[in-house]
Amino acid sequence: MEVQDKVKKFNQELKENKKLKPFNIWAFIFSSFYFWYIECPWLFSLFLFLPFLLTLPLMFVVYINWAFLIAFLISHTIAGFLANKKYRAYQQNFVEKFKDADSSRPVEYYAVSSVRMFLLSLLSLGIYNIYWGFRQWKAYQETTKDDVNPYLCGFFINFTAPLLCFKMNKTLKKGKFLLACGIAYFLAYVGILILNATDVTNPALYGIMALIWIVCYLIIMTVLLPVQRAVNKYTTEVLKKERDKKAYFGEVVLTLLGFLMLVLNILAVSVESRQNPEPSEKDWEAIGFIYRHTKVYESVCAKEGYVLQKYPQEFKAYFAQDIDNLQKNLAQKGYTIEELFSYITPELNKWTEQSVYEELAELRDVWLIMAIAQEQGIPTDQVKLTEEEKSLLPLKDVCEIFDDEGIELIKAGSANNFFKNSAM
Repeated sequence: MEVQDKVKKFNQELKENKKLKPFNIWAFIFSSFYFWYIECPWLFSLFLFLPFLLTLPLMFVVYINWAFLIAFLISHTIAGFLANKKYRAYQQNFVEKFKDADSSRPVEYYAVSSVRMFLLSLLSLGIYNIYWGFRQWKAYQETTKDDVNPYLCGFFINFTAPLLCFKMNKTLKKGKFLLACGIAYFLAYVGILILNATDVTNPALYGIMALIWIVCYLIIMTVLLPVQRAVNKYTTEVLKKERDKKAYFGEVVLTLLGFLMLVLNILAVSVESRQNPEPSEKDWEAIGFIYRHTKVYESVCAKEGYVLQKYPQEFKAYFAQDIDNLQKNLAQKGYTIEELFSYITPELNKWTEQSVYEELAELRDVWLIMAIAQEQGIPTDQVKLTEEEKSLLPLKDVCEIFDDEGIELIKAGSANNFFKNSAM
């Protein structure tokens, strides 16, 4: 809706002087984003963080998940009761501010070389896009007199790009192409945020996610270039103006800041790679093997009600030389065994615990089958265990037997040769 049309609409509604409804269901649903819609930035900020602020005291009363849910409902309810009054004030301020607006004036945007835009964005790790967004929104606001904050919209260009491209579409008449570019930019940025927040240990999955990250980054670097070219063509052919060739202070500062961050990241990775080489795949296999037998067995048995007394110590003693060699190897890379234990994710720990439970259950079945076969004088392959027979030997008792015989099982099984096979 054009500014002049919006002024007429608001004037009509204010003249009718409709009685305000006490509650706004849209504000209840969208909370802070409703106040962004009516361009009330301080209430947007307040209701964006209010659920988190209310959660803190509620955590002393209820569990954190319930605390956040209650805080969320309180915040959204307050927004619902407050919204209509704020919307009426927004209408009055808008009418007063833009009563002399002239929508017939041609809309202008920031016309700059697309090559310059790409290079500065690339050198600044995308930080230049903040300045680019600010200049685009500023040019739009100055010519349309629309009630937008170019500083805020520019700073959050990763989120406001679809809206900016939507407005450009209306002016440049490029169909839905520019809007698609803005949406692609936004989705690529969200994709990077999700990937950065995801902790992955599987090498194959990590490689796939790294590839997706690179694709998202390339989209961010390139998808706004056709938008800029369309703006430049509109500026030169329709407005009959030249592209802006001046270098601005904010542009230079943001580009230098991003470039400095890029250099520091490269240096940090280079120094870290020289000082602390990453543990090899064999190192991680050995770490997982030790962690399983010294930590997870102990944890699982403790949950079943039995504390291992002998097995963890016997395991360490039996593999003492191999563990010592591993420790020396890791020390050359700047790591310790205990330090690498801390890198084991909760998901991997949970998977390991499950496999230990399955292993103990298999040991119980084997021991029961052997006992029943010996008692009845039949071959072991003829013994079919029932759930009732399995219950005769709970996992707590299995842990107690394992505590005495576990190291003998290691010596007799393939795990005895683990370190030799892993080429430590």
